[in-house]
Amino acid sequence: MTSTERRARTLALALSLVSAVAGAQGRDDDPRRRQLILQAGTLRDRGDHEGALDLARQAAARRMSPSLRLFIAQEEQSLGSTLEALRDARLCAAEFEADPSLAHRDEFLASCRGIVTALSSRVARLTVQVPLDVPDLAVLLDDEPLPRDAWNTAREVLPGPHTFAARAPGHALFTRTVNLPGGASVTVPIALTATAASESSPPPPITPAPHTDPSHSPMPWVLAGVAGAAFVTGGVLYALRNDALAQRDGYCAEPSGDCVVTSPYAASLADAAQQRASTYSTGAGISLVVGALSLAGGVVWWIVDHTSPSPAPSPSSRALSWRVTPSATGLSVGLDGHF
Repeated sequence: MTSTERRARTLALALSLVSAVAGAQGRDDDPRRRQLILQAGTLRDRGDHEGALDLARQAAARRMSPSLRLFIAQEEQSLGSTLEALRDARLCAAEFEADPSLAHRDEFLASCRGIVTALSSRVARLTVQVPLDVPDLAVLLDDEPLPRDAWNTAREVLPGPHTFAARAPGHALFTRTVNLPGGASVTVPIALTATAASESSPPPPITPAPHTDPSHSPMPWVLAGVAGAAFVTGGVLYALRNDALAQRDGYCAEPSGDCVVTSPYAASLADAAQQRASTYSTGAGISLVVGALSLAGGVVWWIVDHTSPSPAPSPSSRALSWRVTPSATGLSVGLDGHF
């Protein structure tokens, strides 16, 4: 096959893909989705892959199909998003394999597999070998926490240098940088070294227990602590409220007025963010009220406690004490005092 014939076949396949994606085998009853896909195909023909990918993802938010996933994988490949393109190409291959009735199935399935074959050699397969018997162990990959379900499991990463770090109480910090080549499978073991306590180190000083006046109640300080915790909680909830509102405004095309969204998916996200903001706002208000009441109660209690004369202890209110009395048959043990 000549280069001209290959180009003609590629163009015909691309046109078939856009037509199949937009029509969805005649089952697409969403005119807006079809319009987005046709516009994405036009932008791709003009070389605007970022715009095409954005419109295709908007269409996918309305409804995903195997042919649309292939379109997205192709645009991700054109933009150099290797890991994302490889993931979507594998998914579209599995979807075409599962449904033999799809139009142009063989051609599109070959395209999905072609992307997988082309990109598999451009990623590295990394396994971070982590000991599971070390408590409170934290592992970082390129300064980002590596979740526990990713330990001792192969995952695909981009080739190049990657930095590993691990820390745990009673162990020295572990750091290592490994250069991963494309197409390679590499296992990086996390080797921790326990740190022995120095025998010459003096024992920690013993801090005497603070003296408390038994004539004054500790409740004012308890209420002050409750107030402080309530104010901190209220501040955190207020910050979460502002963050939720910022997320809501991010989904709106016109955040200064009525929230205008570009899709039902964005509308659901904006509504969820508004609900979270309302919940956080209510929690912040309750926390601030609790804090103010606790602080006021503690102040009043402290004033009353320190201005009222302390009653002298009576013999009947003395603390409990042990009593041991010898007898002819041994010792008798009892308690003296009052509750």
